[in-house]
Amino acid sequence: MGDGCALTLVVEKDRSLSLEGVDPTTRESGRIAVLDQHVGHGLAEFLARAHDDIWFLVGLVRRAADRIKRLEREIGWYRNTLELAGQSLTPPADLHAHRDTSPNAHAAPEPRPDDNRHRNYAADASMKCSEAAFQQFLSELMEKPCPNAGAAAELLRWALSITSRKHLNTDEAAAARWRDLRARFEAWRRAA
Repeated sequence: MGDGCALTLVVEKDRSLSLEGVDPTTRESGRIAVLDQHVGHGLAEFLARAHDDIWFLVGLVRRAADRIKRLEREIGWYRNTLELAGQSLTPPADLHAHRDTSPNAHAAPEPRPDDNRHRNYAADASMKCSEAAFQQFLSELMEKPCPNAGAAAELLRWALSITSRKHLNTDEAAAARWRDLRARFEAWRRAA
């Protein structure tokens, strides 16, 4: 409760019901209301607890307002960051032009071969490391022996300056280095 005002449901000697507590207007304690004998016990309980329920709801609203203020501050910080980076704050005009109303509209889109945002580069690199041609390429590139997939993975991590192939999915610079190395491999393979 917010202000410590508790209401108590009292059954009088004549079996009538009354509410006792602190009168919110005068701040005097005592009997606040006498309920008609036809008022059921459920309604009387509801009235006795209404004050607690209201303070509970007020607390929910206060917490929601505090959360909204925190989120507004975060949005402001992100806007400032975007402005400093020179990025546009307005969404493109055709943002919703592609909306699909088919039953599968919310399914994850299939990645296109040229769509680098959805590629699993770590898995791609792992598969390449098991290819004999890629092992040969890395061996020539790094001027070190590369007899198997494990050695290829080690040379690949060293060539891309990463400690794990997982970084290829989380670090855009590492992903760009991987795409470049993969393109060099494809050119090497075509030339061979």
